[in-house]
Amino acid sequence: MAIGEFRFTPFSHDSYGLVESIRANPLTGAVSWVDIEAGDHVTVWENQREYEDAFQVRPNLSFAEPLTQGGFIFAAGQQLGCVDEQGKMFLSEPLLTSARRFNDGAIDALGRLIIGSMNFGPSDGNNVLIVFEHDGEPTVLDSDLGLSNGIAVSPETGGLFSVDTLAGVIFHRELDHSSGRYEDRRIFHRFSQGEHPDGITLLQTGHLVVALWGGSGLAIIDQDGQEVQRVAVPPVFATSVCIAPETGVLFVGGASQPREGRVTPHAAGGVWSSPSPLKGYPLSSWAQESTPGSIVSSGSGKVIA
Repeated sequence: MAIGEFRFTPFSHDSYGLVESIRANPLTGAVSWVDIEAGDHVTVWENQREYEDAFQVRPNLSFAEPLTQGGFIFAAGQQLGCVDEQGKMFLSEPLLTSARRFNDGAIDALGRLIIGSMNFGPSDGNNVLIVFEHDGEPTVLDSDLGLSNGIAVSPETGGLFSVDTLAGVIFHRELDHSSGRYEDRRIFHRFSQGEHPDGITLLQTGHLVVALWGGSGLAIIDQDGQEVQRVAVPPVFATSVCIAPETGVLFVGGASQPREGRVTPHAAGGVWSSPSPLKGYPLSSWAQESTPGSIVSSGSGKVIA
């Protein structure tokens, strides 16, 4: 059963190569995203929609999560980092080999960073999904992924959804709150062969909204793992999806089509938005945000994968 109708219009004014990690922050009224290869963190303020503030971070900036007091935690290449409210940057040591980089991430119900990896070239099938514990030590949840991508967490149950794009699968894990450990994964939804799930976001109804890379669409999956609606979107290469928790506005990001060897009427990468009846969750808070410099010691400086 369809859960809404959508009318997308351009939200971003500038052109981008590879948009990811869209976030809507109800505390500030800002919408932000990253342009991965350019290494830019872009913020649009509610009262200055015509101005897109790009903060140069580092190349291969794949993930950025706003902090409640300003700044953001991020991943770029093989490193994790944090920019505090004054603009000071902190960086970990490289935690991945040069053959791979970090990809999408999220903050879980316990305030921990969860993030995955992908190869620069063809996949070796050994990409990881990692939880960074409160002391910065890594717990590897998966080490057999083709391409770790979208991650979503239920703030109510702690349940974790994660995407393997190359396998066309969304996994789900329950959280044991007493121990902080995630249970074994199960397949929540498997897409048809040739379909490539990318970014995801979780609704208060338990539905997942999934960006489909190369599919010009979003898939809406219900609590039982069944697809209930397919939504057409302007970008062919949809990458990231986000719901503004207070307004229900649905944001979708897309990659530049010339980057992927295609040209259509919506060739430039960017961000689009649509009014919607959907209800998302507010951002979870990183437990270490009061000590942003703690990101430096993540993983004890050891290469994880």
